[in-house]
Amino acid sequence: MLVAVVTDQQPASSPPAPSLTERTLSRLRRLAAGNGLEPADIAILEAKEQTFVLIGKMEISPLCETQATSYPGGIRGKDRKPVPSFAALQTAIAKHQQQFNESPDWVAETTRELGAYENSGWGLEDAKVILPQKSTIYAATETCPTCGGRQILTCPQCSGRTTVTCTQCQGRGRETCYYCGGRGENPYQPTQPCPTCNGTRFVPCRFCQSRGTLSCPTCKGRGGTPCSACHSSGRLTQEVTVTCGAETHFTFKAEGLPSGLRRGLDRIGISNLGKGHADIRTSAPTKEEKEQPLKGNRILALHYHATLPFAELRMGLGSRKAIVSAVGKRCALVDVPAFLDEPLKPWRDLTEVRKLYPFGLSSEVIMSLLTDTQLALKKTTLKTRAALALISYIASIGLFYKLYGTGLLAWTTMGWSRWTGFAADMAVLALTLGISWVILSFSTCFVLRRRFPQCSPALRQKTGKIGLAMMSGIALTFALFIRLSPLAPAWLVALLVR
Repeated sequence: MLVAVVTDQQPASSPPAPSLTERTLSRLRRLAAGNGLEPADIAILEAKEQTFVLIGKMEISPLCETQATSYPGGIRGKDRKPVPSFAALQTAIAKHQQQFNESPDWVAETTRELGAYENSGWGLEDAKVILPQKSTIYAATETCPTCGGRQILTCPQCSGRTTVTCTQCQGRGRETCYYCGGRGENPYQPTQPCPTCNGTRFVPCRFCQSRGTLSCPTCKGRGGTPCSACHSSGRLTQEVTVTCGAETHFTFKAEGLPSGLRRGLDRIGISNLGKGHADIRTSAPTKEEKEQPLKGNRILALHYHATLPFAELRMGLGSRKAIVSAVGKRCALVDVPAFLDEPLKPWRDLTEVRKLYPFGLSSEVIMSLLTDTQLALKKTTLKTRAALALISYIASIGLFYKLYGTGLLAWTTMGWSRWTGFAADMAVLALTLGISWVILSFSTCFVLRRRFPQCSPALRQKTGKIGLAMMSGIALTFALFIRLSPLAPAWLVALLVR
């Protein structure tokens, strides 16, 4: 609950100019200087300043959360509290939670933990205060129910026998004679018995060496497969982390406050009042309040007092009149109209800049901001543009050498008219310059999108002086290769002859 206690800041005999009034006037006049409005045109017509004491209340209740996990093998870690079984694990957890809830220690320890927060936790809404000394980890290990502690499972193919029936001889230990096909006679001398089976029509099985069985391919003759549930350890461990502490609920009401102060509190944020806007002190719980959790209420109430000044000013801003509110020791201004709009007429489309600077900016300041932003973006992409420009230039040298240094293009275009050859050479230059510029521009866009994922830079980006230098270098290198080519183009020869 928030209760507003209003007091006069100073006695009637004090000077008539309150500090918040002076600071508001000085701040607005500094903003007006150089922005198309004379500072003297800003004046205080009427001022009323008061001090408010806001009383907040935080309710704290005990919190005991659990998080369970399981893994194969024994207990890991030395800070675990072992228990004999999984059933005993649940019993230990329930006992720990009951002892924590019924113990009076959590009250004093939670209050001490809150003292470490800024302003003793003022405005701490729906937060969790963890008490490490009251938290612990319980662990229990049992025999793996899947394998019964044997670390292996009975092989599903051989049922633990380690062998399976030979599929070639069906367990008989012999197979049909492969030489005579089971006829018993020599295929080449029908009146003679088969030399391989001696007329018996069967020979020992070549696959199982007459045993009738083969080693089980699934378990490799071991009779079982590793237990996947316990990773062949034969044991499973369950761990439960019991986190004890308290959860907070901060409440207040803003009834009876001036509208300007309520808007100021909304702008600053109740939880931010302690950051230089107000003086906050805590009232210690009474003996009766401390004993409430022991009587079954399980809720502890802490009280806070936040003292902050507030001024409501009727001001003249040039030809305009406005009511301005100044809130807190840091003089946060509320309801200030945008009185510096005239110099901003050429920049009305810059809505984001307008949001950042609600009182207005001069056109010179906005131009300076835009220039600095462009320089920052160029610096962000400088290394990428320089590296890709160098790579593109080196690649163009290789291309020109292949086409002109070896005379490949001259041989290809031999017999063409000189104007057709000239067009082909210019096409090579234009294509090289175009691809290099596209790579440089798109890479710049890619870097900007990675650096600023919430923005959407245009695909076409200015490549700057680096791009100009790259394209100039490519054009000069092209001219050099054309001039020094062992087979000069016909159009160049005709030009030189003239």
